Amino acid sequence: MKKLLFILGILFVSPLTAQEVYLPVLCLKKNELIKALNGFSEKPLITGFSSRLDEKGDLEMLEFIIFVNPDTKSYTVVEIHGKDKFCVLSAGVDFKPHSTNKRDGRPGI
Repeated sequence: MKKLLFILGILFVSPLTAQEVYLPVLCLKKNELIKALNGFSEKPLITGFSSRLDEKGDLEMLEFIIFVNPDTKSYTVVEIHGKDKFCVLSAGVDFKPHSTNKRDGRPGI
């Protein structure tokens, strides 16, 4: 619960200091996404929910899935909008576990 409150706090504070970045997003129907992912042999690895403010300023929760091919190290990050709108937020290569910061043993960014 504390983590959720922390994340929501960041969500409401960050618009005050964050700069906007516009990225191209490709949205597909479920069957189109599955066909594309099969071409890369990617399978779901992580699922969860992300929060954001919609156009009206209301908080919305969206499911996301990270698909990975452990052999080729390709990945695709997908956010689900409604029943049949699957938006690719990122896709790429060289997927691997994040390394730790050797100074204090904690993950760094």
